[in-house]
This record gives sequence, structure tokens and C-alpha cells, in this order.
Amino acid sequence: MNTAKLLASFGLVGASAWFFASEKPNEYSTPKKAEISKMSPVGQPHASLAEKQRTQNSDTAAASKRPAHASDCPCAQHTSPIVQAAASAEISANELKSLFQLQRGDSASIQLATGQKLTGTTTMLAEHGEEWSTVAIDLTAESNAIQGILTMHINQREQQIAGTLVNQNSALAYQLEQLDQQNYQLTPVAATSLFCAQTSEDPEIVTLGMTQPAEQASDATAPADSESPEDAQGIVPVLNSQPTASACIYLDFDGQRVSGTIWNSSYNSGNDIVVDAATSKLSSSQITSIWKGVSARYAPFNVNVTTEEAAFLAAPATRRIRVVLTPANTFYGSGGTLSGAAGTAYVNSFSSSYYSASDTPTFVFTNHLYNNAAYIVETVTHESGHTLGLSHDGKGTTTYYQGHGDWAPIMGIGYYDPLVQWSKGEYTGSTNTQDDLAIISGSNNGFGYRSDDFGNTNSNASELIINSATNLSQTGLIHKSSDRDVFSFSTAAGSTNITVNQADYKSMLDVKIELYNAAGSLIASANPTTSFNASINMELDQGDYYLHVIAGSQGTASTGFTSYSSLGNYNISATIAGPPTLPAPQVAIISPSTEPAVTADQNVLQFEGEVNGTGSLSASWSVVAAPAGVNVEIDDPAQTSTEMVFPTSGNYTIRLTGSNEDASSYSEINVTIDYNEAQLLAQQDPNGDADADGLNNLLEYALGSDNTELGHNGFCSAINQGDTAGMLLSLPSSAPDDVRYSVEASSSMDPNDWVTLSQKDGNGNWTGSATVHEITNENGVASYCIEEDNNSPVRFYRLVTSMIQ
Repeated sequence: MNTAKLLASFGLVGASAWFFASEKPNEYSTPKKAEISKMSPVGQPHASLAEKQRTQNSDTAAASKRPAHASDCPCAQHTSPIVQAAASAEISANELKSLFQLQRGDSASIQLATGQKLTGTTTMLAEHGEEWSTVAIDLTAESNAIQGILTMHINQREQQIAGTLVNQNSALAYQLEQLDQQNYQLTPVAATSLFCAQTSEDPEIVTLGMTQPAEQASDATAPADSESPEDAQGIVPVLNSQPTASACIYLDFDGQRVSGTIWNSSYNSGNDIVVDAATSKLSSSQITSIWKGVSARYAPFNVNVTTEEAAFLAAPATRRIRVVLTPANTFYGSGGTLSGAAGTAYVNSFSSSYYSASDTPTFVFTNHLYNNAAYIVETVTHESGHTLGLSHDGKGTTTYYQGHGDWAPIMGIGYYDPLVQWSKGEYTGSTNTQDDLAIISGSNNGFGYRSDDFGNTNSNASELIINSATNLSQTGLIHKSSDRDVFSFSTAAGSTNITVNQADYKSMLDVKIELYNAAGSLIASANPTTSFNASINMELDQGDYYLHVIAGSQGTASTGFTSYSSLGNYNISATIAGPPTLPAPQVAIISPSTEPAVTADQNVLQFEGEVNGTGSLSASWSVVAAPAGVNVEIDDPAQTSTEMVFPTSGNYTIRLTGSNEDASSYSEINVTIDYNEAQLLAQQDPNGDADADGLNNLLEYALGSDNTELGHNGFCSAINQGDTAGMLLSLPSSAPDDVRYSVEASSSMDPNDWVTLSQKDGNGNWTGSATVHEITNENGVASYCIEEDNNSPVRFYRLVTSMIQ
């Protein structure tokens, strides 16, 4: 079969899935289905146009404004008989491996176990590093029963081969599968299971893809362009949706040379494909809008949507895909069914080792999308979805389901509807129950979901951001349908308006909100059927409230959509009556106890208090009543725990005041201070001389004299009584019992020579080696005679006083 003829008619031959035969299946991707999408963005993408398009399918005038769709032809019912009628063709592994030794232009021959012989010409050879090699051969059988382009890849390290043989003119294709170490076979499969195609009225013939849209439509939802001259030149801005994510979807706007891929073998006779940049047609603003729209579709996942090639090259080879956006599609067919292709992709090319080795890209043809940002977003999302392992969403005999109401599936046709989401085939008649979200986030692609950003209960709610006294805001992400983001706020009594909007262009999020009071009771909710945003406007009492943001839904899966893919970023804007008027704090003096009133026999007291309430709380101690002219020293009046020093005995009133921004309250305690000032001086400063009379404070106190005034009442003397040595002490009869008296004697008055003879304790008892005699005269003065043994030497005596602790 002539190669040029085959390529001219082959169309979507290359858009096929690859079975990687291996004894280590986990190392290789095993795609179930590939496609090259000819998606046709016709009409304004809003509900009214969508319904018009859907309801006029049978109308000739309407049909003339839009292309025929794959959905117009029944295909599933014709697939099985064709496959069942074909026989598997066994091939020797050694014979297949020998084909990788051919040169381009060499004749090739494959002998099947059935005796049939396939002959052809080698059209492409490529090496991808040290591990992968590719060979493509334009083949035909002697009986013409099997013909097409066989593209095979070999892993040189594992010696495993993968490949398919496809002919665009036949609904029957062949997939290369391994039987054992020595043999492979070409197993018949339906062509529609390998690439985007539909069967025609003749079930043995397939029609490839979908033609370009018949007319342009404006994108009313795209961010408005405000182009500078530089912007109009289409400079590609550097944009990253999640710079820290390791996985990457690269939107390549500046052209690319594609070599050694299946695109080359299937569509360009093995030659390099030089792709012109799309920036000659797209402005920087349009590029930004496209990036925003694609980013919104992948916002729930931990993958970076980028326009930066460096980010793509830094990503692991099996965790990335290049999406080439270009008006240059001549390699993909200059006429016929191929010329109207909007985009094309290979299933699982994001994670497949072979596709990664050759940097096999995905293509979106912007000239067939009128350089319309909305159309391009839908096509890029759809095609990149295929690279992640997704198949088409259809209904009944419809290959591409255009949706219902305001909704359509991404893997169907999403041009006509304002809400386009990932799907798992929940609607009636779905031909594909593939769980898109589970596959995208699955281990095969390796990037999963993003982390939850906010708590999901009232107890771990985050406060709304306070921009002013009456304006609150927040931004967040619903990353799973089970996600619930909870926020708290407080308001004064009055009107409250809360609005939660989609944050992104081309968002998938339908917003539902709920409002709870401080008791946890639901008081309002919103999930309107006329908008994907939600608002609550009502009068609220002063208090604390909780706002819940949830994935919304509308109707049923067959009339609207479920919450399954209501995912994306949102903005919260709230207007409240103002901050609440805070109640006065609750204030209590804990220690000393306020009941009964405190009487203290000391002049230093420790005070403990509490200030509880809302707002910014402060505490302040003060003395509101005291003896005239007396100032109490407060150690730290701004702390709830502090110490106070009272300089004199008397009656005092102590107050603790608690305050917030709006109010204050206080608690008081009455304190009676009753203490002996002379005793206090003796305790605090025993060696001082308060009255400057030559006697220290302790000694005066011990002798019963007033240490705060000049003069004293007691005395201390030492006398010689002849042969008897002794000391006569005259002390007040009411000597304080908290003072210890000690009589000491010394023969030399050396500081180290003094010895204690006797001591008087707090009970008035003298003990020691000396004898003490007590005599009280008529004036009540007690005299004590302390005698030693008659044989004691004459020596000196002294009285020593100290406080009994």
C-alpha cells in the first residue's frame, strides 16, 4: 500500500491507545482508550444557546449552523460483531524485534502464524535516550484484510514491545499484545476504542473526529482584554497555578518542533513536525484567560498549570504533559475530515513511560476555535483529560454528550453550557461511568488532591478577615464534594448580607452556603437554581455566627447536576451591621476572700483577681478608700495578681476594674490593717534606729520602748555585786513574746569569746547554765538577776535580742 496515499486518508490513525506488554505491568501504562477530539465550539456558551442547540438537532436550518457530531451516528451497536469476526494474528517476538534494526525506507515483512504475510515500508525510526526506540511501518497484507500503519515501541532494557496497527477506513484495528516470551499477537479491537471516531451508516467504516465549528461566538464570560501594544504582540506571560507542585500541565503557546513521536509516524511520514507559535493570533490577555480557565478545572488537584517551559522540564518525566496550542495543523490533514480538528491527544500520555521518553505532546488547533478563549479552555481541558486516562462521556448512541440544562461534561462537549464539570456518568443513558476525579487523582497520575485549606466544623472554624467595621471577606477552595469550609464572625444587631461567588473564569463550582448561630442551629441556607453563586441577606441579632461553604447541586443528575464536581475557588464578601457591642467583663477578687471583710496583722498583702469576657480585656487595681494622707504602694496595678504595701494600720477599700473596648465593671474588697508598728520595724529593720536615739529598733522593741519616738522605757545594765558576779536586767513586765532574750558573757570581749548563759523563750521561761531570779517592783517593772557560780571569774555581760520566727 502506498504510504503517501495511506497518510492522506489515514486521518486519526495515530490517535490510538498502546498496550505495553510486560511481565512487570506496573512499570508500563496500559491505556484503555485514546482519542483525537474534533470538538466543535459553536455558539455562545450560555444556557439559552445551549438549549437552542440541543433542541434544534432535527431542524435543518439549525443544523446548517453547526457541524455534524460524533453523537449523530450510532457506533456502539456495530463494534462487537466486527471484532468477533476477526481472528488474532500471532507473530514471533524475534521477528518483531528485527524490525527495529531496519533503516528508514527499507522494505519490511512480517509473517503471521496464520501464514498470511504483511509487507510494507519503514517510514520512521527514532531513539529516545538509551531506553526507548520507535519504528513505524506502512503495512498491507497480501489479501488486503489487514492494512495500515504499524507503530511499535521497544524498551531496550526490558525488551518489551508495544504497538497498534490502524487503518482509518476500517472500524477494525489491531492491538499488539504479548502472549509469552517468544510470541505476540495482533488482537482485533474496535477502532473507536483506540481513538476518537464514530461508525457511519456502514458499520465497517469509521468517520474520524468532528469538524470545525461553522461560526464564531463571543465569550461573554472571559476576562475583559485591555491590551497594550506589547500585549497585542502575544508575548507569553509566565504563569503558574501551583508553583510548588511537582506534576505539571504545560500550555505551550510559542511553537514546538516535534520529532520521533507517533504524531510524526501517523501524520507526517516520519518527518519532524514544525509547529508555528499561536501567539501571532493570541494576545497576552487571551493567553492569561486560557491559563485561568484551565487552572480552574484543575484547581482541586496538586498539579501546576503553567505557561513556563522551565517548570515543565523540571517536572518528573511521567508526571507532565505538553499541550501545544497552535494554528498550524497542516500536518494533521490539509483537507477532508482532519482539516477541522480542534484538538487531539493520546490516552495516558501524561504518565506513560514511552510517551514521556519521546515528549509526545497534545495538540489544540486554535484557528479551528476562532482563537476564542472559552473554546480553547474547553478543548485544552478535554484533551489533557485524555492524557490523564479519561474517555469520552456520551449518552445512548451519542459519543459526545452535549449536556442538559446549564450543564455539560468536560469529556463530552462543553462549548454550549455555563457550567462544565468532570463526570462519572450519573445522568440517565450515560455511556461512560468512569469516575473522572478518582482517575485524575489516582496513583497512575501521581499527584492527588490539594490539601484542605479550612476546618469543617464550628469548633475549628476560621475567622473571616475583618477589612473594616462592617466589611468581612475570605477566599478558599472546595477541593472535594465532601469538603466543607467553616468560618466564624460576630456582628451587632442589624442587616447582614453574605455573598459567596465563584472566584475563577470557567469555574466548576456551584456554591451552596449555610448559616448557623452560636448554638449550632441552622438559621439560613442558599443554593439558587438561577445562579452558581449564593447569597444570604437577613436581619441578625447581635452574636456569633458560623458560615459554611459547601459544594452545591441543582436538580438531579439527569436534569441538572450533583455536587460530584462542584469544585473550585470562591470569594466571600460580607457586610454586617458592625462589630457587636461587647458586654462588660466579669470581675472577681479571688484572694483575699471578700467575705467576711479582711483583717490583716501585717502590712503586705497579696491580691489575686479574674477578668473574663470578650474583646480586648484589661485589669486595673486601685485603692478607693484609705486613712487620710496614706498612699498604698501597688506593685503592678495592671496585672490580675499583685502585691500591696500598707504603710499604716487602718481601714482600706481595694478595687479591681476590668475593661474591654465597650464597657467596664469592678469588684471591691474592704481590708482592715491592724499591726504593731514597732514590731514591724523590728522585723523589717532590726538594726535600724528609727528615732535616732542610739538604740536599734529591735532592742527598743525588746525593752518595750517606742522605737518611732525619741526616748525609751527600758534599760539594760551590768553591775558587780562583790564576790558574786552577775547582771541585773530591768525589763518591762509585758515584754513581747516574739522576742528572744539571750545573756552572753565574755572574759575578754573578743568577738569570738562570747558564750550564751541563758535564754528567755516566747513563753517567758529562762533556760541555760546561769540562774535567773525575777523580781517585780511596785511599778510593774520586772528585774532579773542572773547569777553564775561563785567561782566564776569576773567577766563582761551583754543582752542580745532576736525575733522568734
